[in-house]
Amino acid sequence: MKPLNLSKFLGPRFNIGFKLLVYFTFFATLMRLVFVCYFYPAEDSFTINDLIKAIYLGLKFDLRVSLIFCLPYFIFSLIPKFNPVKNNKSLPYWTALYCLLLSLLLQVYLQDFAYYDYLKDRLNATILQFTENLYISMEMVWQSYPMVSVLIGSFFALILFYKTLNKFVFSIQASIQDPRSKKNIWLGGLSTSFLIFLGLYGRLNQYPLRWSEVFFSGNRYIAAVGTNPLHYFFDTLTNSRKNFDSKLVKKYYPIVSSYLGVEVPDPKSLNFTRFQNKSKETQLKNPNVVVIIMESLSAHRSGLFLNPTEATPNLDKMGQQGWLFTKHFTPSEGTARGVFATVTGIADINKDRTSSRNPLIVDQNTAVNYFTGYEPYYFIGGSANWGNIRGVLKNNIQNLNLYEEDMFDAPRTDVWGISDYHLFKESFRILKHRPDPKKPFFAFIQTAGFHRPYTIPEDHGDFKPTEKSLDFVKKWGFESLEEYESMRFADYSLGVFIDSMKSSPMFDNTLFVVLGDHGLPDNESKNLTPTQIKFSLERFHTPLVFYMPKHLEPKTFDFVVSQQDVLPTITSLSGFDFKNKGMGRNVLDPQFDNKKFVFSYVYYRNPHTLFLFDENYIVTGIPGQINEMYNYTSPDAPKEISTENTEKFQQMSDLLNGLYETAKYLLHNNRK
Repeated sequence: MKPLNLSKFLGPRFNIGFKLLVYFTFFATLMRLVFVCYFYPAEDSFTINDLIKAIYLGLKFDLRVSLIFCLPYFIFSLIPKFNPVKNNKSLPYWTALYCLLLSLLLQVYLQDFAYYDYLKDRLNATILQFTENLYISMEMVWQSYPMVSVLIGSFFALILFYKTLNKFVFSIQASIQDPRSKKNIWLGGLSTSFLIFLGLYGRLNQYPLRWSEVFFSGNRYIAAVGTNPLHYFFDTLTNSRKNFDSKLVKKYYPIVSSYLGVEVPDPKSLNFTRFQNKSKETQLKNPNVVVIIMESLSAHRSGLFLNPTEATPNLDKMGQQGWLFTKHFTPSEGTARGVFATVTGIADINKDRTSSRNPLIVDQNTAVNYFTGYEPYYFIGGSANWGNIRGVLKNNIQNLNLYEEDMFDAPRTDVWGISDYHLFKESFRILKHRPDPKKPFFAFIQTAGFHRPYTIPEDHGDFKPTEKSLDFVKKWGFESLEEYESMRFADYSLGVFIDSMKSSPMFDNTLFVVLGDHGLPDNESKNLTPTQIKFSLERFHTPLVFYMPKHLEPKTFDFVVSQQDVLPTITSLSGFDFKNKGMGRNVLDPQFDNKKFVFSYVYYRNPHTLFLFDENYIVTGIPGQINEMYNYTSPDAPKEISTENTEKFQQMSDLLNGLYETAKYLLHNNRK
């Protein structure tokens, strides 16, 4: 067999690097095929297309890991002393180094196979917990696995690596002159750098290849097939330790389990599961459901909350003609956290990274799966790789039809993908022409247009700017005219979608639910109380509207509602039972009439700043030190009143601490 030679194109130094890359990638591919065959399940619940896609994604991860292993060669061989082409004496050292690295990589795969065989998960950073009792862990491994055979096999593998590397990769017998001109050498260097970057990036897209892409089917074996163990280990490294305290969860269990309505409380097992029955008064029978998550839809900027700028006329009309929840609060700021809380019913309580970026808690129960016989959809104008939300969505919502920017006919507007206007138009087109028009659907539409750079596309329908002055819109909370017009355009796009739905047979039997992913700083808007401004509570306050004119009479609800409550409430209203394991509740259930509280927290402060709301009051502080209470609806100056109503203050303080600690626990204990 004639050795592979790319010297004429990219130079002899790259020729060695390329052969080294092929060697590592071949080894990783071989290990992947062994994994596929050895762990192939007896009863498969996936298609051959799923398996092929997983293997393809796995090969891309293998290529990335192989490139990382090859980087030392590509970097240090630039130095003449370490360049095996110019200095043959460096060849044995390169061979020895990569022989050692391959041997270490082999050990990773062997541990990965054992780990999967035992726990049915690929090797990840939680294995580090065994180092806390290293002697016992090593003794268990020695007694459980054929370590003598493994060591002997590893020794022969080491010899095999050395001989094959020496023969097929580092096989130069004498120094070689680079046959290229100086110009071609520079071009070759740039080409090499570009190819390496492309391989590391993993895809031709705005976002790089990420771990969440392997969770496209909801099947754990398929996800495992697409995973590279070394890559996955480092993906999970920053999330290896669970940030909840079981003792604190148990301490507050009685008050939290009562708040959630747990039928069979058990503080020993920390049981939070309860069976939520469909509403007895439900008027809806198998309705279509469209949940519209609007970017930064802060309540104080809407006419529904006495803002006179007319920024949201379409939303205002829906709120006036439907069910308006005036005190809807998100657990935190941030879009990824808002989407996570909405879909899973659990506040995304993490200090550094959002939960959607944590592979170890990708499995989450969601109410969407209890809509039996429904076709689920998720529409996002950008990429689902943003925030790694693809894993949360595709892994947990069964048979989800996920549509993102590359799948639409509309042009990309800016960094956030296609515009809201085109997203709504495309969503309507796809829902109208779905394969089985008689089958009900559950659809999410996630907008992103009301966000810097506030782009309004050239194709913007009949939307026209207003003549409001900058001073006027600033008085009511807006930072600039560009921001104001962007919010108007987002609302206009919503109106185009609702008008389109009205023209179709889908409209009468579709429940539309509109909410914000989070709020915004208030900028001391004139329609807010001094306490709302003092604590910047509008960061969490967004409108929540249920709109279905044929079946829901106009109604206003002034009790507090959490973003976590949205799907459980929709589920019950739509006539479905729900095995609820999260923090959300059906807010229409009369058992919660005297337990109307919701909590929020500021994720970027250390320690977190916490808030618990009821209809009029908030208590606030840091975990374990809730020490202030205010009436946030009062038009008067903020006044601390914890000593004026000590019983209520203590009740709310204990519940706030309990909900905070329990949410951290349930992030790891809400498997579907």
